[in-house]
Amino acid sequence: MPGEKILVVDDEPQIRSLLRSLLSRQGYEVTEAGDGAEALSLCEKGFSFDLVVTDVVMPQMDGLQLSRKIAALRPSTRVLFMSGKCEFEQVASQVSEFGFGFIKKPFAVEELRESVRNQLRVRGMARPARKKRPQGGVTPAK
Repeated sequence: MPGEKILVVDDEPQIRSLLRSLLSRQGYEVTEAGDGAEALSLCEKGFSFDLVVTDVVMPQMDGLQLSRKIAALRPSTRVLFMSGKCEFEQVASQVSEFGFGFIKKPFAVEELRESVRNQLRVRGMARPARKKRPQGGVTPAK
């Protein structure tokens, strides 16, 4: 659903910029981070994201370490791994344990769109039902 917040994490500025452009055109609110440590810092400062799209291989903190920390800090946040330097087997445990996604670089624009939609759809299904508040600000009598 457009308007959802996505954090793009990649140590290559050109990749981040491209992803930001593609996802923004789809109506998502996109924030960028240059590595896992910067991304985690944003989450710890109270920023909330529906999806983190992260490269797997990065300096300081890789995408696998980041995903574990995000899962502990914000369990409802989905993660979509992307990599051209590693194989699926390296992220398979996070994918199976948390239901995260993986796309191999280079990927087609439609593959990115579909992977993002799938992760956000899973997140939406996992959300707890909200309690309905009475309309008009009236509190029901006890």
